[in-house]
Amino acid sequence: MLAWFWLAISASALWGLTYVASQYILKSLSPLHILWLSSLVIFVGLGLFFLITGHGKSLFAKLNLQHPKLIFTVIAYAMLYFLASVLILKSINFGNASLAALVESAYPLFTLIFAYVFLKQVQFNWGILLGCGFLLTGLILIQVFSSSVLK
Repeated sequence: MLAWFWLAISASALWGLTYVASQYILKSLSPLHILWLSSLVIFVGLGLFFLITGHGKSLFAKLNLQHPKLIFTVIAYAMLYFLASVLILKSINFGNASLAALVESAYPLFTLIFAYVFLKQVQFNWGILLGCGFLLTGLILIQVFSSSVLK
């Protein structure tokens, strides 16, 4: 079944909507204000979810001092997520939501590289490498021709 595919497409659509919302919100708020407000909403929402369902107990059981590598990785993930969020919001602010989303779509290239470096996973073949080549070509075309859109 292709559940993973439909979930990924759904997430992609929601990310696209958040980029457009970000471009609108950035007219009034800074990237840090947006992140703070978003984090607050997520914190309250997940806090209520954990409180109602009891999932919080299992979270704290897994995040104990016996797993320092896991704790470090979670903290690093949060910091990277925050930094990436600030950078994409600034990109949207300086450019626009459409172009920022197109350029950010290069992340699969970095995912392949980081999966190999950190997880020792080889997740590519000739077809994937060809797709990465097309992606890089697309990025070059966006860079070359985006100036006419941003005037």
